[in-house]
Amino acid sequence: MSFAFGEALGQSGDKTEPFSVRPRPRKVNIGITASGNYTSTPGISKQIGFSPSGFIQYNFKHWGIALEGGSFKSNLTFNSEDYLTKISSFTTRQETKNTIESVFIAVGPSYVKQFKKSFLSFNILGGITRNNMPRLSAHDNISTQISYLQTSSAANLQQQNTRLKTLSGKFVVRYTYMVSKNIGLHFNTQLLQQFSDKESYITYRDLSNVNFDSQDAHYQVQKSPIIQEKIGLPKTTVMIGVGVSFLIYRGKEDVVLPR
Repeated sequence: MSFAFGEALGQSGDKTEPFSVRPRPRKVNIGITASGNYTSTPGISKQIGFSPSGFIQYNFKHWGIALEGGSFKSNLTFNSEDYLTKISSFTTRQETKNTIESVFIAVGPSYVKQFKKSFLSFNILGGITRNNMPRLSAHDNISTQISYLQTSSAANLQQQNTRLKTLSGKFVVRYTYMVSKNIGLHFNTQLLQQFSDKESYITYRDLSNVNFDSQDAHYQVQKSPIIQEKIGLPKTTVMIGVGVSFLIYRGKEDVVLPR
């Protein structure tokens, strides 16, 4: 925010007290962010992922409204590539997508605390998250009735709903430092909470006791115990990142006279 200073002239031409001109405190803030994301959910790896996101925020003085959207991926703890490599000689792969791909959009109120060359934003948002669940499938080369790997949205393996939509809440704290009048660099922390207990399942064979150097390894795999594990949604996801903001100031300028 910039100020222009000058002197006001009266009708007679005499100089009066100094005055200042400043923009109205209305601004549109548009930004993009690159974040690392972390979630702690059964069946999902705790490795840090990548989450791109964007936002548009309108504020008048302190209060305003914000719209945010983005995506992130969650990897499974189950190593499907290693598992399928072991049984590749007698297996037909059908699907090998082993990640949860989540896309979110949320809107809600925003509060801004202004400083000299920076500002701090607090956003409380609500919206929808769409989760594209894993799709893994592999069966025996000879008999398609013998399954070695399968994902499903129910424990009976009959339901295959791979897209799950949930209501979500999002809390954002964003600090922006202005490097020029219209461009800023920001650091933010985001917490995304999905309000759902939906889950998927992954079913596979226990290969821990299979001797793959044996000539009857194929038969041993067929007779191996079946394991079924739950894959939860990434219900609570933390995203921390940095980005660039572009500010557009709106409204006419105010003339401020000293008392």
